[in-house]
Amino acid sequence: MDTLLEALPPRPLTREDVIGICDHEAVDWGAAPATTDDGDVYTFLLVFSDAAYGIGYDNTGNRWGVIHKVDRESEGAVAELDEAITEWATELYGEQADEIAPDLPDVLG
Repeated sequence: MDTLLEALPPRPLTREDVIGICDHEAVDWGAAPATTDDGDVYTFLLVFSDAAYGIGYDNTGNRWGVIHKVDRESEGAVAELDEAITEWATELYGEQADEIAPDLPDVLG
């Protein structure tokens, strides 16, 4: 995961950027559930065979990081990821959090 994060540009991504990441053979599923009005992606989800990651862009440090990781098979994984991403976005982006971190679909079941 560190290699992936280091390869990301120091800016919000576009949907096309996220689609490219999700097309990687190691990724089972991925999504950018929302973009800002400008088309920027600040959070996205990557699901691998064993774990799911909430990834987020920190504009104070101009870097991407893992917001939260859950075992793909754990009960309540989606709710746990959703809560962690919402909390992170609210802390970092305040009123913009709803635009940056929308509710996650139930994709891990």
